[in-house]
Amino acid sequence: MSDSDEKLNRAQEYLWVLRARQGDRQAFQLLVEKYDRRLLYFVRRFERDSDRASDLVQDIWLTVFCKIGRLELPEAFRTWLYRIAHAKAVATIRRDMRRVPKESSHDSKVATGDAGASCRLDDADLVHRALERLSSDHREILVLRFLEQMTLEEISDVLACPSGTVKSRLHYAKEAMRRAVEEFENG
Repeated sequence: MSDSDEKLNRAQEYLWVLRARQGDRQAFQLLVEKYDRRLLYFVRRFERDSDRASDLVQDIWLTVFCKIGRLELPEAFRTWLYRIAHAKAVATIRRDMRRVPKESSHDSKVATGDAGASCRLDDADLVHRALERLSSDHREILVLRFLEQMTLEEISDVLACPSGTVKSRLHYAKEAMRRAVEEFENG
């Protein structure tokens, strides 16, 4: 996407946010259409069950709908949206951890297919499978940085932590991703 296309895209989003803040449901729907799939992908890094992830995304959109009138900086919509998503996902994980006894907490095993089979994966499949092997913290920061193309400052706002912490987490997440990819390539 060219720089002028990106500026036009941000200006259009800014107008949708302004209109949505004033109660324009069509403008809000345009925001949902723009971010819904990406938000679901982000949430799936926390919640692997697709039905529960979809429910969580609906809850996020409900919160956004109720609070968008209080968003002070329309240009910060994307960061604000992901901050809400992050908070809701973390709250859900914490709630679930309190409900499930330790010995039956959900398994962190990742399905990797047939152990001895040497299957060829295209790069996107390899990346997604490797992401599944990472901790939720590592998946989250990599998704925000490389799939959502957020700046370090935006990620810092979403995660509510200093940018130095974001840089450190990003470094370790990239290392973990590199190791996961190598494991898949080496079988």
